[in-house]
Amino acid sequence: KAVVSTQSTGFTIFIPDWSSPMTPAIPRLDNTPFRTGYILLQSKEHQYITGNQHIQKLSHYDAVHGTRVYVLQNDAAQDKWPVNKEVLGDLRQAMSCNRSWS
Repeated sequence: KAVVSTQSTGFTIFIPDWSSPMTPAIPRLDNTPFRTGYILLQSKEHQYITGNQHIQKLSHYDAVHGTRVYVLQNDAAQDKWPVNKEVLGDLRQAMSCNRSWS
């Protein structure tokens, strides 16, 4: 049962786009009423940072699979941090392989 909150609550969730077998989380995230944003990043079109960037010189890698990005928010978070095409475009650009890392 969902708990109603007046505090701004939001999450951004990154899930590999593995369709065979599909993780049970994907249909749930696709259908939740809290979903306010979604993008699908194609393989080789975005990068990620490994968790051991503190010990590796090269820490940015081109993704070899797609990544699903879900933004979940309650009403208060939607009012405080609205998610629109511009925000999702900025997120897509931030993860782009064309980005120069400094």
